[in-house]
Amino acid sequence: MTITLPSVWTLFALTLSAFAFLVSVLNFRRKSSLSLRATYSWISSSVSSDDQHITSLLIENLKDRAVTIFAVYLRVGHNFYIEIDNFDDKSLVLKAFESWHKDYGTIEFYSVNFRRIELNDLFNSKRVKKRIVLSTSDGKYVVHKFPKRWSPVHDFFRNHITAVVRPVRLHYKDLSLGGNVVYVVDIVLVDGKSEIIPIHAIDHEVRIFRNFRLTKEALETTEALKHFLDEQASLGSLICKLIEVLDVKEWRERARRNYRKVPIKAKYVNWFQYRIRGRIATVLSERRLQRENRRRLRATQPSTSIHDD
Repeated sequence: MTITLPSVWTLFALTLSAFAFLVSVLNFRRKSSLSLRATYSWISSSVSSDDQHITSLLIENLKDRAVTIFAVYLRVGHNFYIEIDNFDDKSLVLKAFESWHKDYGTIEFYSVNFRRIELNDLFNSKRVKKRIVLSTSDGKYVVHKFPKRWSPVHDFFRNHITAVVRPVRLHYKDLSLGGNVVYVVDIVLVDGKSEIIPIHAIDHEVRIFRNFRLTKEALETTEALKHFLDEQASLGSLICKLIEVLDVKEWRERARRNYRKVPIKAKYVNWFQYRIRGRIATVLSERRLQRENRRRLRATQPSTSIHDD
């Protein structure tokens, strides 16, 4: 009795069929049912409201099919459904792989059956689960997927060498000004449109305007620049209805008031310095802080003494 092994072409055909079947299954899963991901943020009691409430909501459609959403709720515990948004007037349609975001204002209070209800205790309890629940064209959908958010602040608490650097910007209307801008020229053109031109200290070396060049003397003060531009307008070199020159120095001083004048010079930290030395220094610092806190706690506790009669 001889056993014939399958040929190479037979194995190839079987492999190809299995791969096609797998692709079909994945496509079916991708287009069938729903797969949504949501995240939200809320604010605790503040000056505006005593009740904690949702401040922003993000919903992501993870499927290759559109989904219609009629309402969004936050389920607190098993039985409390807080209405976050209602789309009865115009349903929210999320296209394939589309996301939707909305910010919400503060609230006056929560109500149920024309009575006020306080939910702060449930919000504060870690035992009480909170879930986003959607009313969709496919029925009720409870969101179990949440985006994995990361922030360098988390790394800072594990390693104090981590520095979170944030840019500080100075704005005038919709224009973001740079650190070397000394003046802002706001020109109203003949057609009523406004043109904003940032002016730097070295702009007398280049041509900023089409028909003339700035002079070094014109850049000494706000008044000198305004006078120079008015002269160019009277000569017809600058056609406009209104010229306004603004000094950025005052804005910059106000923006930098809360910062130290001497900047920090960033230095390179290698892998060993960051991963090993930084981590060890962080652990030692946290232990030292814990000892100090325990010492302060013992110092604040009233001492008891026993006196014999």
